[in-house]
Amino acid sequence: MLLAALLPFWLYQEYRGKTRAACYFYLYILGCSYLLGCLISYQPVIPEKSFNLTGKVLEYRPLTSYQRVIVRSPELNSKLALHISNDLVVEPGMWLSFSGTITEPKSARNPGEFSYQDYLAKQGVAGLIIPEQITILKPAKLSSSWVAKLRKYFYDNIQANIKSAELTVALVLGQRTALSPEEQQVWQQLGTSHLLAVSGMHIGLLAILFGSIAQRLSGSNVAKCILVSFLLLIYVLISGGSPSAWRAWGGAVLGLTAAMRKQKIDALHSWSLIGTTMLLISPNLLWQISFQLSFAASGSIILWVPVLNRITKLFKDNLLGRITGYLLNSIMISLIAQIGLFPFLIYYFQEVSLFGPLATLIMVPPIFSLLIGGLMVGLLGPLVKPIGQLMHWLTIAIYQINSWLLKLSPTIQLSGLSFGLVFLWYFLFISGGWILRQNYIFPRQQSNWRWMIQLLCILTVLSLPASVKRPLEITILDVGQGDAIYIRTPYQQHILIDGGGDSIYWQQRGRNVGLRTVVPYLKYRGVKELDLVILSHPHEDHLHGLLAVLETFPVKQVVDNGLSHTTVSYERYLQLIAEKNISYTSVKAGDRIILKGGIVLAVLHPAQPLQGTNSDHNNNSLVLLLDYQGKKVMFTGDLDRAGQIDLLSRESSSIDWIKVPHHGSREALEPKFYQLLQPQHAVISAGNTSHGHPHQEVLDFLGNQGIKVYRTDQEGAMSFYVWLGRLGRFLRPR
Repeated sequence: MLLAALLPFWLYQEYRGKTRAACYFYLYILGCSYLLGCLISYQPVIPEKSFNLTGKVLEYRPLTSYQRVIVRSPELNSKLALHISNDLVVEPGMWLSFSGTITEPKSARNPGEFSYQDYLAKQGVAGLIIPEQITILKPAKLSSSWVAKLRKYFYDNIQANIKSAELTVALVLGQRTALSPEEQQVWQQLGTSHLLAVSGMHIGLLAILFGSIAQRLSGSNVAKCILVSFLLLIYVLISGGSPSAWRAWGGAVLGLTAAMRKQKIDALHSWSLIGTTMLLISPNLLWQISFQLSFAASGSIILWVPVLNRITKLFKDNLLGRITGYLLNSIMISLIAQIGLFPFLIYYFQEVSLFGPLATLIMVPPIFSLLIGGLMVGLLGPLVKPIGQLMHWLTIAIYQINSWLLKLSPTIQLSGLSFGLVFLWYFLFISGGWILRQNYIFPRQQSNWRWMIQLLCILTVLSLPASVKRPLEITILDVGQGDAIYIRTPYQQHILIDGGGDSIYWQQRGRNVGLRTVVPYLKYRGVKELDLVILSHPHEDHLHGLLAVLETFPVKQVVDNGLSHTTVSYERYLQLIAEKNISYTSVKAGDRIILKGGIVLAVLHPAQPLQGTNSDHNNNSLVLLLDYQGKKVMFTGDLDRAGQIDLLSRESSSIDWIKVPHHGSREALEPKFYQLLQPQHAVISAGNTSHGHPHQEVLDFLGNQGIKVYRTDQEGAMSFYVWLGRLGRFLRPR
């Protein structure tokens, strides 16, 4: 609807000849690009039987214990991912015959977890297969493998003639996997990892080199332009064809074409044209990190370059002034790129290097030299062996410089930026660049009145109360058979109820859900400290995951029902509370936990410990009621029938949302409990176990009562929000 309304408005502005029409054009392109990306949905191919298929190898990647091969199957007209032995040598262009059952790749069950399904879907892969048998039908044809052979030629020459060639391979051929994870982490911490990506620097340098050579050749300008574009295209292909490389190649081709015709081309229009063309060809590029980072950085630089150029012109036109202007301009360009990338860097890597712009300026000359030398060695091999030795010494020097810089490089570690902060960040950044370059886009001055209006709007948004700006969030993590519930209040308090757990009786042996799920999720959400940890009762599927949380995060207060247990996990739980000097409180019915902003967690159960029930620990689970903006939310632990009947003797008012007791167990079904409380939403936290949770009788009863049921074993983690007096899932969980 928004795009449909924006299109005629943009066309009308263009018809009237308004210069600001460019603004609506970019917004329209951005919206169309996002829509194209959203249209790429995962449609798995999951046959019910084994198939005999053939496929043409598109790409392959060796992994630790197997290699992943992407093939296109003509029988299914789809891409498939094959996991095969590293012993089988494959290359793009080969035809394979294989048999097996196509399965759905694993998806992330919790925000922040790696989703293999999404990773493959972004490449257009429709299913995963581990072949029962596989044979090579046809070797790769020359026409389809010349790029691979040329790439291997460069790789072999670099490896044979440069000691410690990993950095050169990563730089020249775009193979970052040649570097160890520790080395890649160093470049990331310095904020210079973009120097390793085949992008504008690589293509720009080669365009200058090839262009200077072409100028010395006879022939028309058109022929020279085509020759340089073709040579750059070959390099893009042998370097792996990353989105950043294709973006840079498109920019180079448009620039060469404009130069040949002696015409000026608008950089922002070129940027939009290249991005839109790439997305039309392959819409799923929108969700690839390299595409997002490349276009965010380049777009930021293009937007602000006129402003930076005006600043550097302020310096005197002498040697010192030109040097100072060049250095300042280089630092400012790197800084602008980092500002434009800031939300992406926080989202994907949870840290930003404050030293990045200066480190980039220091590292560009040696990286440029290594790139040129690596290309010469890759092309000429033993003919330039002395250059290979120089590249080895240069590599050692680069590692040493990195080591020195790393000791000086401070970083900001953040995560979980809200949509509002990201929107405000880009609003200020883009509008600032747009306004300051007004001599380039807007012919008239920005009036003081318009400045005041914009400032007033920003101050109004910032001054809104926390309860209006942010909702109260309740996220139920998918921890298999167990409970783990994260609550974030509008006042940025972080609360965790239970932590899931593991037991050899119902979950995979050796799996630690606290380390693998709960802790990564909290880090993903940017939690630095937990204000409150609540243990409903000390059974393993609620307690064990909390141990990793208590070991990892500072915790202000721990609350439980005061009933002890004889397990090793419970002993370690008490030990961690004592070692870390965490405030510890046991509560009972009638107690109230007061949070910021007047938010209250009321303890409803137990009043007195129940004894002689089918499970005393379950029936003495803490039951908490959160009442916020008129919406009531109940957390019930593993309360069984006896505990529910005891609770109803004291509490029977209606609620809006309930965590179904004991994972939907049949032993926890007391019809009167739901009939009196009358919840509208019910969440069941359960896993695929031999216990059969949730029981079908419970599901049927809840359905007959008109209660909307949500299950973590089917939907994974899910978030609910209370905002402006409404409760629901109206915000997309992050």
